[in-house]
Amino acid sequence: MKFPFYSIAAYFMYMIITCSCKKQSPIVVSSYVDISYMDNNNSDLLDSLNKTYFSEHDIKTFNIVEGKKVEIYNGSSYPRNFFLYKNDVKRKYYMRVFIEEDSMVLQLNSQKYDTITSLIEKNSGSRRVTQIWYNGKLMWKMEDGSPMFTIQE
Repeated sequence: MKFPFYSIAAYFMYMIITCSCKKQSPIVVSSYVDISYMDNNNSDLLDSLNKTYFSEHDIKTFNIVEGKKVEIYNGSSYPRNFFLYKNDVKRKYYMRVFIEEDSMVLQLNSQKYDTITSLIEKNSGSRRVTQIWYNGKLMWKMEDGSPMFTIQE
């Protein structure tokens, strides 16, 4: 009957060793921003019913890594780290952009490039965006609530 005791002891030793060796994933508190785009006539530039809208298929995203622009395209559900959605309460479309680096570029079409710069607070395995600038203008601070703003084109 020593076999069950050794099996249980070996299992617990295995669990202790493998659990203590695993690297924990960081906890992400907030790492996105919701942006709406309106023209001077208050037409929604993300709405495909608008003839001058920004097409989701034309939008590209880039992280700035060590001063170089690196295009974002991965195998996730959102390969370019954004998606468009309609906010029924505000009755307009938003682009949710997932922020990975302190600085990124949005290419909205072949002529329009904008920059998002973020202050990312990192400590003890967690990270959260606390401030966001759009083309150099501070647009959001954490104390403002949900990371959301409108760009008037």
